[in-house]
Amino acid sequence: MLLIFVVSFTFSMTQSIDGFEFEHESEQKRFGRLIEEFRCPQCVNTNLAGSDAPIAQDLRRTIFSLMRDGKSDPEIRDYLRERYGDFILFKPRFTPGTWALWGSPIVLLLLATWFLLGIREKRNAITLNLSDMQRVKEISGIH
Repeated sequence: MLLIFVVSFTFSMTQSIDGFEFEHESEQKRFGRLIEEFRCPQCVNTNLAGSDAPIAQDLRRTIFSLMRDGKSDPEIRDYLRERYGDFILFKPRFTPGTWALWGSPIVLLLLATWFLLGIREKRNAITLNLSDMQRVKEISGIH
C-alpha cells in the first residue's frame, strides 16, 4: 500500500509544477528549462523557477500558456524580451549596444598589461642609466 502511495505521489509530482498539468515529461522539462532561463523582474538575481513573487508566478503562467499555444522557445524568448527588455534574460544577447559591456574586461586587461610592461621597461632603463653613470665615474676617476 505504501509503495502504491509513493509511486502515485511521485507520478503526480512529475506531472504538475505550480498546478500546471503537462501531457508529457518532455513538455515539463522544456517548461523547467525556460523558467530557469528568465530573470524575475522583481527579485533581480533570481530566475522564475526560484521566485515566489507574484510577477514570477504570472510569467510562469504566461510561458505555460505560450507553450500550449504551440510557440517555440525562440518565440517565447522574443515575446518576453519585447515586453521586459534584455534584462529578463539571464544570459543577455551580444548586440552592438552591449559590446562595450562584454569587451571592457578584455580592454582593461590589455591596458593594465601595457601599463605594467611600460613601468618595467622604465625601471630597466633607469637601472641601465645608473650603471652607465657609475662606469663613466670609474673611467674618469670622479668619486
